[in-house]
Amino acid sequence: MPTELWRDVRHAVRLLRRAPGFAAVAVATLALGIGANTAIFSVVNGLLLRPLPYPEPDRLLYLDGAFSTPRGDSAFQLSYPEFADIASQVPSLAIVAPWTTAWGLTLEGADGTARLPAEPRHPWWAVWRK
Repeated sequence: MPTELWRDVRHAVRLLRRAPGFAAVAVATLALGIGANTAIFSVVNGLLLRPLPYPEPDRLLYLDGAFSTPRGDSAFQLSYPEFADIASQVPSLAIVAPWTTAWGLTLEGADGTARLPAEPRHPWWAVWRK
C-alpha cells in the first residue's frame, strides 16, 4: 500500500512539472480555499462558539420590542421610558443596562428635540437576571 501511494505521488509531481501553469493555479486554489476556511472558522469561533465576555453569560437576557403588522412582525428598540419602566417593575433583574445602535438618540426637552450621535458601548442590550 505505501509503495502505491509513493508511486501515485511521483506520477502527480511529474504531471505538475509538465504543466507549471496548472500547478500554480492548483496551489493558488488550495491556498485561497484554506485561507477562506480559516477566516470563516475564526469568525464563527469568535461569534458563536466562545462564551460572551461577561460574568455568567448564560444569565444574559436581551429585551426588544415587537408588534404585529399585516405584513408580518416587526421589531424595534424600547424607548428609555419603557426601559426604565421594565427596570423598576421587574425585581428579578439584577442589573439592567440599555444599549443603542450607532444610529443615535433623539433627546426631547422643553426647547424641542435634538438628534444626538450615539456610540454602542456593549454588544447586547444586556440584562442580568438574579
